Amino acid sequence: EIDNVTGPADPLNEEFEFKIYKPTLDGWDLVKTVSASVNNCVSVKLPYIIGKYKAENEQIKNIDLLNFDALWGGEAAAAKLTNYLQPFIYTIYIGDRQGEFILKNRLRRHPQGNLELIKKFWKFQNNEHMGITPPILVYADLLATGDPRNIETAQIIYEKDIARYIEKD
Repeated sequence: EIDNVTGPADPLNEEFEFKIYKPTLDGWDLVKTVSASVNNCVSVKLPYIIGKYKAENEQIKNIDLLNFDALWGGEAAAAKLTNYLQPFIYTIYIGDRQGEFILKNRLRRHPQGNLELIKKFWKFQNNEHMGITPPILVYADLLATGDPRNIETAQIIYEKDIARYIEKD
């Protein structure tokens, strides 16, 4: 069942229509639907994407996240959660110190870069998986790529880290 609602879309206070999905779907379908909706809003509509950067493997291994309120997301977080995926694209969600982070880690902006920086849009801590975004966001990031290897990994994350929070009737 779907209700249409109109409300503020983003910090620019624009209006848009979004859908509220009532839990008439089973756990897996509900999470896929909600994640796709959330990712569509985050990746396309809201102005949180900072940019893409070119980073070498050694550089990625030495990136300082801890001192910059930054967390791994997407494929990099999935690799850490599952030990199953080798990332092609590295996603980092970061707080307010983006400029310092870019300089300290010597990142070079590149339109087809293998590292993407995205501004964090939540305030709570993920105490279960330090250094990684919440599993539901990792899951949503993976689904949004449409890549079969990422979708397969998303299902592993769902079963391991998300399903226990979905009530079954």
